[in-house]
Amino acid sequence: MEELFKYFTLSDGTEMEYIDMGGEGQVFMYVPGFGCAADFPCQLFSLLQDKFHCVSMTHRGFAPYDGIHKGTPATGQLGTAQAARDVKELIEYLGLEDIIILGYSMGGHIVFSYVEQFGCEHLAKVMIGDMTPKLVNDETWHHGLLQGHYTADRLKVDLELMQTDYPVFNRYFTCQASFPHTADEVRDYIFTEEMQKQLDDYAASFGIPEVTSDAIVYLPKEKWATYREYWKSMGEADFRGVLKDITVPAAIVHAVPGSIYDLGTAEYLCENIPDATRYPIEDCVHNTPNEAKLPEFAQIIREFGDK
Repeated sequence: MEELFKYFTLSDGTEMEYIDMGGEGQVFMYVPGFGCAADFPCQLFSLLQDKFHCVSMTHRGFAPYDGIHKGTPATGQLGTAQAARDVKELIEYLGLEDIIILGYSMGGHIVFSYVEQFGCEHLAKVMIGDMTPKLVNDETWHHGLLQGHYTADRLKVDLELMQTDYPVFNRYFTCQASFPHTADEVRDYIFTEEMQKQLDDYAASFGIPEVTSDAIVYLPKEKWATYREYWKSMGEADFRGVLKDITVPAAIVHAVPGSIYDLGTAEYLCENIPDATRYPIEDCVHNTPNEAKLPEFAQIIREFGDK
């Protein structure tokens, strides 16, 4: 497993972990989401390697705690803006050009930040996977997190929870991301017995005794502050003004019926990115394109690559 991971030194001295699968096809770079490491898209890569040169990375502080590989340490500045700068450094270190870049979930925010800082340098096409340009909803915006229900007040509460009792935050959010929801649902942030049963059933579906609902929401306490910094950076960002600067073809991939984002989010992106095409994945929530819907996800990437 260790030989899959490679390392290089970023400009501030941080050693970044990445995966480079090689190959002669066009480069397809997967920018992972919240808490995910470079190996997260490997199952997806296995469906794409005959066509693409696949690359991914581990963002600062998302090193695993299972001892399998080192990850990237939580040194220097943390958050999506720094992650975007790290992505650019990796692209230039590997000498990559004309790449297809896919940011899924938080990875989408990192791609937005990349465009904000560097335009579409090195990019041939952009893919945004089930993400919004602005998480927090207000009087000007209703296409953010939790299908329009996440507010600045709730962000403040969640940041406090992530500092004092991260699993409490994570139990509720995991249920929101993993199971279908609708925009007209009440989001009262109360974790119920029904949610616990959903979480237990979800854990059991992996068929691995060690994967329990408690294990899914667990995070070592020494990592709480790091994860909080990424969540804070997402909560404070507003990339609506950046969308017009995505001047290469874009694919907006989104879950249907969805769970934490709805159709309006995807439609807004398509209306405000100059050359964007919407790719819905049916019978799907936020997590499932990278799990149960891998063949459909891979087919979308192939079709968009050929477009």
